[in-house]
Amino acid sequence: MIVNKKWKFILDMGLNIGAVSAPIAILQLLIYPYLAKHLSAEEYGLMITMYSMWIVVSNSIGNVLNNIRLLRSSEYEENSLQGDFPLILYKWGGINVIIILIASIFYLKGFFLINILYSILIATLILLKSYFEVGLRIKLNYVAILFNGLLQSAGFVIGLCVFYFTGVWQAVFIFGFSFCVCFTILKTGMLKEQSKKTMLYDTVNRDVNLYTIATFSNSSMSYADKLVLYPLMGGHVVSIYYTATILGKIVSMVSGPITSVILSYISKWNRDKKSIFSKVLILGGGLAIIGYVITMLISRPVIELLFPQWLDEVMIYIPITTVAIVIQTLNSFLNPFILKFYDIKWQIVINIISVSVYFLGSLILWHFYGMIGFCVGTIVGHAAKTLIMVLLHFNAEKGV
Repeated sequence: MIVNKKWKFILDMGLNIGAVSAPIAILQLLIYPYLAKHLSAEEYGLMITMYSMWIVVSNSIGNVLNNIRLLRSSEYEENSLQGDFPLILYKWGGINVIIILIASIFYLKGFFLINILYSILIATLILLKSYFEVGLRIKLNYVAILFNGLLQSAGFVIGLCVFYFTGVWQAVFIFGFSFCVCFTILKTGMLKEQSKKTMLYDTVNRDVNLYTIATFSNSSMSYADKLVLYPLMGGHVVSIYYTATILGKIVSMVSGPITSVILSYISKWNRDKKSIFSKVLILGGGLAIIGYVITMLISRPVIELLFPQWLDEVMIYIPITTVAIVIQTLNSFLNPFILKFYDIKWQIVINIISVSVYFLGSLILWHFYGMIGFCVGTIVGHAAKTLIMVLLHFNAEKGV
């Protein structure tokens, strides 16, 4: 029976890797290279910046609701409770619209109504997609999650066809994420849930509020490089920088689905299993090193194939940007254990300290050394997060 559970865990991890890898591969290997050839460097850089903004804000909110609901699911089931989350979704959905509206005006440099409406629509779809998938995760239905990822990939391709005829690049994301939202609504029935408060509302609402702050900080470290570079140096630099990170992100993209499955399973564990942290640290470190070596070996031929117009500029930064990405990948393996076994306040402490180091290091080094300095600063920020998580765990184990 134990063997069967282990094989199911491995199978679920494989299915989830496929679910996440398929749309990312379509975006990185087909959609983005095509758009880069048909948009100017400035327009392409703006698109990457807008997408980063949606992920930092909307995907973060959706993932917070997803993870908190997942961790609390057994408590709701034991007490035969329903509710709370629809109310919290309405609240954070409204906050999402307000933030996206303000940020869109800032990055678009004006009130361009149609582009702002596109932005709000895509941001809302991303939030809903991220949250509604929890209905599949609670049931460990990773076959449906894989199908959802394939639907998203198909939506991206259809959106690219729409772009070909209309020139509206937002169509790629509208079709991709709307397919996912429709499927999860039909499969989970989560829209039918009652909008009422239960006895757990105050506790859950507090956890969502605290974890949202922590997740915003964490997402900022992953995407704020584009959000900061665009106003500092414009769309062309964002295009070069993002292209320099694209291969590392493809190689490390397995980390997201792996940590998602880990969190789904450890949500049912007790505190006796905290010791597994050390094994995950070693495994994650090994995978990070392998990912770096693979990226270095394939980077030049792949960039020359996909983005030949920027090859020489991009190759300068790949060795540095990839270091930051593999450290970030290692952090993604460790974070589910910190989230499960330590008070949620530590999510805020860890992320605020590391994001502060990230911004200070990146901006100071950028001032003196330009883009190379900025890239080194991102390494310092991600390494600071690793160090804090490791120190927290081992000090707690010693009873400090």
